Amino acid sequence: MCKGPAFEAGRGENIKILVVSGAKHISVSSTSRCEVRDFEEKVTLTRAQTVVLRILEDNIRLDGVNLPLDRITIIPTDGGVLSLNGKSYRGKMVVQRRGSGVDVINVVDLEAYLYGVVPREMSSQWPMEALKAQAVVSRTYALYHKGKSQNRDYDLCATITSQVYGGKDVETERTNRAVDETRGGVLLYNGQLVLPYFHANSGGMTEDAEYVWTMKLPYLKMIRDEYSKSVPNSLWKLSLSLDDIGRAFNENGLITGRIEEVIPIKMSPSGRVLKIKVVHSGGEMIMSGNDFRLKVGPTLIRSTLFKMTEDDHGLCFEGKGYGHGVGMSQWGAYTMAREGYSYNDILRYYYREVEIR
Repeated sequence: MCKGPAFEAGRGENIKILVVSGAKHISVSSTSRCEVRDFEEKVTLTRAQTVVLRILEDNIRLDGVNLPLDRITIIPTDGGVLSLNGKSYRGKMVVQRRGSGVDVINVVDLEAYLYGVVPREMSSQWPMEALKAQAVVSRTYALYHKGKSQNRDYDLCATITSQVYGGKDVETERTNRAVDETRGGVLLYNGQLVLPYFHANSGGMTEDAEYVWTMKLPYLKMIRDEYSKSVPNSLWKLSLSLDDIGRAFNENGLITGRIEEVIPIKMSPSGRVLKIKVVHSGGEMIMSGNDFRLKVGPTLIRSTLFKMTEDDHGLCFEGKGYGHGVGMSQWGAYTMAREGYSYNDILRYYYREVEIR
């Protein structure tokens, strides 16, 4: 079983989020002033309200001056907020060379990070108990990955590869309140942080993590989820030609011959497609249902909980739900909150035998 990091109560936590990758040019300003320091923050290189960085072959050029450094830190003073290429962020920025560009990492307090996550992962207009459930899940997710990232320069990305993070510009009063009213709350299993996957809509049946990522996690088991039925995106249909599928494969780096046949060959107990055989002019390949979905397009094939038939144009998909189906269904949380359930009820429904501490 994949074990999460042990949980230690009472720690102040910063999270490091990769917000820009491989940039050649960045502009950072502050609502007050900002200080540019060396990476260890011992030497102040300049103070200004706006600084412009360009990446040269062997150094970083700061406001026209070449610095023989690979990493610098930009810190707002007097409680200011930084703006990176026009987007506002709390905390400070670490800028470091990577090849011919730079990565920019926002180092920010965990709770402030959640202010920029919850409204990007769930509508701020949804019921407060659903927003609180999302806040606890996102906090646990961030701390779990922080505990696994010691050998990396950052803990999380700002995109769907981790959790979507929009910085200060996306904050709302309601989502900030959901974070504040659950401050510090996390999900534990046997005293360890869980890996709390979540998705948009289960389609009426969540999935066991074992069938998506081959991880046996006792708190992420298949459950019947009546709360995710009869809500937006619970049912969907799609027609694709075999050529459409071949083009999508090629655009996503999977080179094949002309697609001749697509055959689901293995299903999970929840009814999701586990394995698909793709026959093409150069041979055939077996791929997971989740990989097939991601290669064709996750906004087209919204889940692997589908049935597939042939029609005159190619293939017809009829499916349920949106996303991988593991863990909390966000639309299910919405329905439960509207029916009067608390965020604790929601979390214990989707994550079995967990402790909320």
